[in-house]
Amino acid sequence: MNYLKKTFAIFLQIFLAGTSLLAQTGDGRIDPTAALNELNKVPYANISVDRASGMLSFSNDQAASSTINILESANKIYQAEIISSIRNLSEDQVDGLRINDALIFETFESKMTGFRSLRSIASEAEEKFFQQEEVEGKTNPADEYDYAGPSFFRCVLNAMGEFKVGRAYAKIMPDGGNYLVTNGDLKLLEFLRTDPELSEITKRRNITVVDQPVSSRMMGFSCHANRKKTDTKYKTVSGKKYRAELELQVYNFSFLFWSWHNCHSELKSRKKGGLFNWFWVKHYTAISINMSGNVYKSIVVPAVCEEWEYDPNTGQWVFVGVYDCSYTVDCEGDKVAVNSSASVNNHELKVQNNYNYRVSASDKDGTPGILKSTYNWMGDTYNLAIYP
Repeated sequence: MNYLKKTFAIFLQIFLAGTSLLAQTGDGRIDPTAALNELNKVPYANISVDRASGMLSFSNDQAASSTINILESANKIYQAEIISSIRNLSEDQVDGLRINDALIFETFESKMTGFRSLRSIASEAEEKFFQQEEVEGKTNPADEYDYAGPSFFRCVLNAMGEFKVGRAYAKIMPDGGNYLVTNGDLKLLEFLRTDPELSEITKRRNITVVDQPVSSRMMGFSCHANRKKTDTKYKTVSGKKYRAELELQVYNFSFLFWSWHNCHSELKSRKKGGLFNWFWVKHYTAISINMSGNVYKSIVVPAVCEEWEYDPNTGQWVFVGVYDCSYTVDCEGDKVAVNSSASVNNHELKVQNNYNYRVSASDKDGTPGILKSTYNWMGDTYNLAIYP
């Protein structure tokens, strides 16, 4: 009897362990229902396609803001569903799923007949790039569209970084300039499309400068400054070639009344696949990202000042020398900091199977430091750092 009890107890332990393992393993069925239900909250009745300008037209600020927020939240729900579904599946099993990670964006854009988003343009450029047999040493063209913000924001921008709110045209430029044509004058918009100098833009009535180009802000020092560090790694395992694109970025994006301020660490992975192993296809792989550092609530602008003394005997000012007169600019009240998230001081560890998983955070405690990220990819460890 004791023998049977022990045997049953062992069998039960094995069964429960197996059940626990199954619970932690994805079933490979990606159900977009919850994400699409969220997407259905978009106020489509307040969105149209403006044929004259080739951009989306929102009836008011609220419709535009709501649409952008819903696109972001729906995509987060869908990406979480992907991660859950592929957890602990083998590489071949995940490859067989043929995951479309842009489903939410594409669904939204399909309802905007006659409109082509900046996101889709960037995506097509990237896919064309990876249709080459050899990409080593070449730059991913999708990087050129970083100026236009996250993918969910690019969904509502046209090819030139524009959309319409009420009768006003909003435009963001690759140099970081951010403008609003308040009276809906298409000729003024066409003027902005010629990429004029800021000095020429400020002379025009009915154009509001929401944000200056990065190079024009505070002699090049700005609370809005974006900094980026990238690296690309290649590895061949069992005859298969893999490519990892590492990225570490201090990311500040502002457009009208929207702002994003964060740091993100990202690893995108591709591998040779498709017919005859010619093309580079998206590869969902285990990613471990270890990130630490600071984003400052203020920046120090270096400057050198001249010192002069008045000589009462000669009645002249005499040059004495130069001294450090650096001054501190407070970024705390700047609009780019309003959406800051939790601190990443010390370390934050994320392990996911999504090839495009991001760690985003902002630490505004003012402590000087270095932003670092550690990537563990296919058995190797890599590091990137951004220095103040």
